[in-house]
Amino acid sequence: MKSLFNWIIKNAWNLFGVIGVAGTFYFSLVHVPDYVKDVATGKANVVHESLMDDVQELLFYEKSVTIEDIESFIRGKELKQGVSYPYNPDEILVQVQERFMGNKFIP
Repeated sequence: MKSLFNWIIKNAWNLFGVIGVAGTFYFSLVHVPDYVKDVATGKANVVHESLMDDVQELLFYEKSVTIEDIESFIRGKELKQGVSYPYNPDEILVQVQERFMGNKFIP
């Protein structure tokens, strides 16, 4: 028993090192991918809200907006934020229309 205790004390730093390496691998494989995924989802949500606000503002002031304009807005936001935007221009227009319908303050 005493020899086991002496061996543990002599090799404690090595044991702590092995535990540290195992912990590093565990956290890098389990927690980091979820964090990266959450950050990418958050960026996509920010881009979506920004595009919705921009398109809604242009339409509210009765400016002419084409599908090509919205596609260029999407490409610009994707380049600026470094994220792939999941919606197409038609879906954005439908969502903007729903926002207009839901806004009780616009006649």
